[in-house]
Amino acid sequence: LSPLSPPMSKQRRDVLSEEEYTSTLSSIVQRDYFPDLLTLEKQAAVLAQRQLRDFKGAVAVRRAARQLQNHEDSLAEQEKIEENSLDGGSLRKIPRPLHRESIGGFHARVTSEDNHEFEQNLQNEL
Repeated sequence: LSPLSPPMSKQRRDVLSEEEYTSTLSSIVQRDYFPDLLTLEKQAAVLAQRQLRDFKGAVAVRRAARQLQNHEDSLAEQEKIEENSLDGGSLRKIPRPLHRESIGGFHARVTSEDNHEFEQNLQNEL
């Protein structure tokens, strides 16, 4: 192998469209590195409604954000229960949803259409 060749993976990676790849990766980066961003966006939306003197709209934004947070919390709790039910060191029967993966796990499982095409072209040249 040449130093420029991509690492050979034992596991075949799924190919995602560019839009799906970037949006999923963006949500993972936001979750892992900027966890307060959603709270800041919610606060900005509430303040924008208050500046417009739309207090019902501000309450609606708060309620929607609270419902979304409760849903996310229940999904996280369900995933934690599933992980705890695994025997020590055993593999998951169902893969973790991509948006719940770590960045490393995401890159190990998927690639984008452009990256896949580039890797194929690189292999063909070798």
